[in-house]
Amino acid sequence: MKILNVMLMLIVFTTTAQSQGVFPDNGSWYRKYHSIAWGHGGEVLWDITTYNTYRINGDTLINGNTFYKLYDGNAFAVYITTDSLKVYCGEDPGNLRVLFDYGLEAGDSFEFYGPDYPYGTLNQTVNMVDSVMIGGVMRKRIHFQNFSGYGSGPLLIEGIGDVHFGGIELNYSYVAWYANTTTLLCFNSNGTNIYGECTTGISYSNPAPRVYPNPSAGHIGIDLSGFSLPVTITMLTTDGRLTGTWKSADDRFQIFSRNKGTYLLVISDGSIRSVQRVVIL
Repeated sequence: MKILNVMLMLIVFTTTAQSQGVFPDNGSWYRKYHSIAWGHGGEVLWDITTYNTYRINGDTLINGNTFYKLYDGNAFAVYITTDSLKVYCGEDPGNLRVLFDYGLEAGDSFEFYGPDYPYGTLNQTVNMVDSVMIGGVMRKRIHFQNFSGYGSGPLLIEGIGDVHFGGIELNYSYVAWYANTTTLLCFNSNGTNIYGECTTGISYSNPAPRVYPNPSAGHIGIDLSGFSLPVTITMLTTDGRLTGTWKSADDRFQIFSRNKGTYLLVISDGSIRSVQRVVIL
């Protein structure tokens, strides 16, 4: 009888503490983003706190593979698909990169996507691998070394994402280099809160201006719908040098530039600010 009881307990535990898939088929990541930058004279160029929500909104079947559609608020961000150990993402289903790899073990390394990082690659070593029980599910947890000059490194949790950098970070260039932080406030799936705590009554979405085309040959259009007019638009190099400032009383604005490179557009209406990366080819 004791043996039978033990077996039943093991069956119950195994059913309750199931292993978690590498990515949820339904979920929302509520994020807080803080960015501050200083000019060469020590002056503050911007000090911005914004909120946004990444969410899965439907899927599509391509060549027999399921691709989830990740949205930033109401704007499409990337397609996401998985295999047994890895999570892939990309704006084009035919051109994907590895977002997370849950097959890594201590001592392995992984290059996080950071096309604008100026000091080489973001190739980080796994310091430790363990497991943690979250939401009644045992999940693999991967601890990475800290980014150089930064007080934290990625921390991946199966089925949730990088909990040190907003759950999902599509470009680590700025969080690994600038004085920027992206905090995962909470993650929920199918209406159930899984990780963190979100306060009801707070809007976690700010309007994101549409910048197009991006990359551009020098002619950049900006859709300012959702902002209160007039709007101030400031264009900076990635090291903080000012290249232009404009005001727009219209919800459509255009910039012309022949100077190739990567730039930051700081868009503000006095209460809402957004920082957008643009590339001029």
